Amino acid sequence: MWSKDKSMPFVGGFGFEFYVQFNKRKEAAVKAIREYPNLLQGYTVENVSSLLSDFFIDVLEDIGIDALFFPSDRNVSVLDLIAASLIPDLSLKFGQFLRKHIRASIHLMPISGIPCFCENASGELMWVPGNYELSNIIKNAGIDHNSLMNGSFPPLKNWDWKRHTLGAQDSWFIVKASSENKAEALFKRMIGTLSIIIKFPRSRSITGRKMIDGCCEFAHDGTVRINTKRSLVPSVALPLEIESESSEVFWNLLSNENSARIHLALEYLADSWVNTSTVSFINNSIAMDALFGINGKVRKSILDGVEKYAFNIAHSKEKYDLILQIRNGVLHGEYSNLESCPQYVEYYECYQEDPADDQIRILNECMRNLAKE
Repeated sequence: MWSKDKSMPFVGGFGFEFYVQFNKRKEAAVKAIREYPNLLQGYTVENVSSLLSDFFIDVLEDIGIDALFFPSDRNVSVLDLIAASLIPDLSLKFGQFLRKHIRASIHLMPISGIPCFCENASGELMWVPGNYELSNIIKNAGIDHNSLMNGSFPPLKNWDWKRHTLGAQDSWFIVKASSENKAEALFKRMIGTLSIIIKFPRSRSITGRKMIDGCCEFAHDGTVRINTKRSLVPSVALPLEIESESSEVFWNLLSNENSARIHLALEYLADSWVNTSTVSFINNSIAMDALFGINGKVRKSILDGVEKYAFNIAHSKEKYDLILQIRNGVLHGEYSNLESCPQYVEYYECYQEDPADDQIRILNECMRNLAKE
């Protein structure tokens, strides 16, 4: 039997087993998410279920060991077995437990071959050169770690596996987030915005140069975790061409906390960057839906948005009307690819351009003008 003060050590082969009703635990996790939406943003129900189990172990002695063992009915919860007077205190401790364990970690994504055009080393989202002094960021987050090694990924001195060198022509995307899901969403927003500030079609000149896969997480307790997820940033051919006013566009799009539409669109733009032409076209279509779509009048609202924000592109509304017809044909399964749609050839006849390319131009133009608002 476990206990904090070791007063109840394991004795022989005798022990206790707690019976868990997993559906009930999921219900409790849902209630916790509703009760603490800010703290648990980005956490899945399974994540919170695990937190509840950890909290249960943490307060086991406070609950009272005797109350929990040998219940006459297993179809009960912990709250059914403990004294009602304990519940307010446990509720208070649960909030304290969450605030202690759910603190922002620093997540680092190496970007190979793309220098930092819009440096920023503070806030929730950061972009710094590949040889940046990372200890400054780690310390500012209240994380104590003494084995940092700059200019490499992973950025750890005692690393006995493959190491990648980073320099001034590389960079780091860095985010503060309390969950891996939230960190990945923030990284995608940054990547989607990067795809906008690199001029099209140069942004789609993707090479076979190997990217660095993986991210690094520094938790608030000083522990480090490396994952090996494939890099979300493609290998872009050099020299890179950057749009004018790139810094303003980059940070304005990312810093607008009230624009869920823009943030969701940026995440779809990130997914579209490295995919095949049809999948990229569909992700870009969803990004446009996220930006301007209104339930019940999707087509009209999107075309109105294009007309308002892509005013620098000739015939943008008429062009996107045809693009929407292609989008519907592919998305609803009428055609297996863009080239099979009759509107694909019609588009070339009217505008002498590839509709997938024009879709990117129109989307980027809308995003750049939204960033100026």
